[in-house]
Amino acid sequence: MGIISPKIPSSNTQPAAIEGKTKKRPTVDLGACTKCGGCIEVAPQIFRFNEAVGYLEVIDANYYDEGLVDEAIRDCPTSCISWDS
Repeated sequence: MGIISPKIPSSNTQPAAIEGKTKKRPTVDLGACTKCGGCIEVAPQIFRFNEAVGYLEVIDANYYDEGLVDEAIRDCPTSCISWDS
């Protein structure tokens, strides 16, 4: 009989990349945001209006859909959405 050794987890704890998704986080310049809601219309799974505090926020996620965020960036009338650098 052979010896069975325990499986050692990989030292790479980063999840595999997901096509079309990124770990980069979108950000909103709240001073420039007019709360038009265009970004929420384009990507409600990424942006939401926080009624309690009265401003737009980015929903916490492990990955963000690059295409949707890029569309929200293009469509924003005040250019207040960008990728966090």
